[in-house]
Amino acid sequence: MSARSDGTSESVRARVLVFLLVAVAVTGLAPDAGPRSPPDVPVGALAPTAGLAIVANESFATLGDPLAFRAWVNLTGGGFLPRTWLNLTFPAELRPDGGNASSPAGCVTVGNLSWQCNGLRAGSYLWIVPASVARDAAVGAPYAATAAGATYDAGVYTTLDPVSAAVIVTGANIEITLALNGTASAGGLVVVTAIAINSNRFCQNDTYCEARDVRLRAAVDPLLAVRAGDPLYLNATSMSNGSEVSLTFAVIVPADAVGGALFWLDVTVEYRDFDDRPLPVERAFAVVRVEPGPFPADPWLVLVVALGAVLGTLAVLLVWGQQALRIEELFLMHSSGILIRHISRAAGLAKDDEIVASMLVAVQDFVRDSFRSQATLDEFRFTGRRAAIVRGKHTILAAIVSRGDVRYLVPQLRAALEDLERAHGAVLARWDGRMSRLERAGPIFDRLLRGGYRGVGALAPSARGFLERLRQGR
Repeated sequence: MSARSDGTSESVRARVLVFLLVAVAVTGLAPDAGPRSPPDVPVGALAPTAGLAIVANESFATLGDPLAFRAWVNLTGGGFLPRTWLNLTFPAELRPDGGNASSPAGCVTVGNLSWQCNGLRAGSYLWIVPASVARDAAVGAPYAATAAGATYDAGVYTTLDPVSAAVIVTGANIEITLALNGTASAGGLVVVTAIAINSNRFCQNDTYCEARDVRLRAAVDPLLAVRAGDPLYLNATSMSNGSEVSLTFAVIVPADAVGGALFWLDVTVEYRDFDDRPLPVERAFAVVRVEPGPFPADPWLVLVVALGAVLGTLAVLLVWGQQALRIEELFLMHSSGILIRHISRAAGLAKDDEIVASMLVAVQDFVRDSFRSQATLDEFRFTGRRAAIVRGKHTILAAIVSRGDVRYLVPQLRAALEDLERAHGAVLARWDGRMSRLERAGPIFDRLLRGGYRGVGALAPSARGFLERLRQGR
């Protein structure tokens, strides 16, 4: 009995021990509370976060200056964005050149200065858009280009906060007037006063219309003597908008000068804008004419003096006629009548759309009506202004002047138009409206406005004008 009980007890203990071992083993393999991801399934990455930035290569610019705007889409984080959009907008006073814009790989144009990019990952993506300041922009005003965009991921469109980059237009407007006072007779003294005025009544902020490093210089005919001690130059550190400076000196007419003799005076002013950029040189030209005296008895001497006076007058008229010109508006049109480009010197005038439109209509009507004559050039008046028109092989160039005789302008217009058609004849023959293909047009018209085409071509109109005044007894 005892031996059986001991055997039974040993058997029970063995079974209990096996059960406990199994239970412990099962308990150790049991999962923890809560779900657990399978070890071979990766966790999905979040799409990157997008932001925009834009800068201009210049903070200040003058009328007509070239610019470059750089815009970025910056992505941070993992994964990728299925779709990303960027759109750039410019005010009318900033002229973008979308045809020469650059964009990142994987981005395609979907509109005017608009792009769509597919599958962008973390990184920085750059766009570069060239532009220029319109010549009718208001001086002193800031103009900003804006970058905007959006992203798409997992069925959700997200608009990106827009950002802007501003450029301030700077520039001064100095004009010179000359006044002569005294007796222009043999041995006489003539006092010359040159007044330089910095005036731009359309300036939006006088600070940015300031003229700096102003240098007024006078040059006189070598046959004139300058009064001892009188300066022929004046330097001014700066001139605020609305201010003026003056330079006064006296010249002495040669004692042996004959009546009707002519002597020239030339005054120039060089200056820089608020951002220390050089601006076009302005100048004024005047003539000292010796008062007629008693004619000599020798008829041959009379003839020589008269001939010298005529030739001298023609030469002076040549220089004066060209210097006195001031072009306010330029219209470049295709021979089909389409306006290719309009340039205005005076920002305020160009801002009045009705005036500019009436000018263009008047020019187009005159060109259309005058084609019947098969002429190569014309001049006409309207609303108190004078205009000159020159026709080329593919284009027509019209200029409207605020002062001076347009007859002196015709040779300059012709020379500029010949340069333009020589540079872009093939493009103009098949004109498709893309200004980016006329890269030489800007420098040519800038040279024309600065007087870079002044030359001997104006001698013929000078002579005609002189002869007309002789016939009229003036």
